[in-house]
Amino acid sequence: MGTCYSYAELAGLLGIKAPLLMLDRLEVLPESAEAHGRKMVSNNEFMFAGHFPGQPVMPGVLQVAAMAQAAKALLLQLAPQESGTAVLVSMEKVKFRKPVLPGMVLAIAVQSSGRDDQGRYQFQVKNSVEGELASSGNVSFKFFAEDYFRPLPASGKACPWQDSLQGEYC
Repeated sequence: MGTCYSYAELAGLLGIKAPLLMLDRLEVLPESAEAHGRKMVSNNEFMFAGHFPGQPVMPGVLQVAAMAQAAKALLLQLAPQESGTAVLVSMEKVKFRKPVLPGMVLAIAVQSSGRDDQGRYQFQVKNSVEGELASSGNVSFKFFAEDYFRPLPASGKACPWQDSLQGEYC
């Protein structure tokens, strides 16, 4: 039996809010290690203001975000025993085949490929519009301890690498 997530439930599960949550609904099917989602691509989306004026196209990075978000939601159901935070660690063989335009419904499909010997959970992902493949690839996630993302202590000093950039770009 699968679990169907609404937009609000996905926002809570993934910790991602508008405007960057790229899924409206998602059905997770743990018994077959797959998930299927939808994103209604509206004319009112923030990205269309500048990408591209007069000829709006959904940016590829946001298509990848939709696929990665669906994969992460599937992972959280497949590996509830894991502790820490699931982090996207790689994208491979990502290809864009068809433009995603306002008014289209983006169909997201994810299939788990299992866990490798380095602890990475791998997924085959694809987006389709109007029954045709729009983008696809492979993504991998790995769990990291909660303190992996801890902020560095505030010292008031610039990071060492920032000092090396002084005057170079400004």
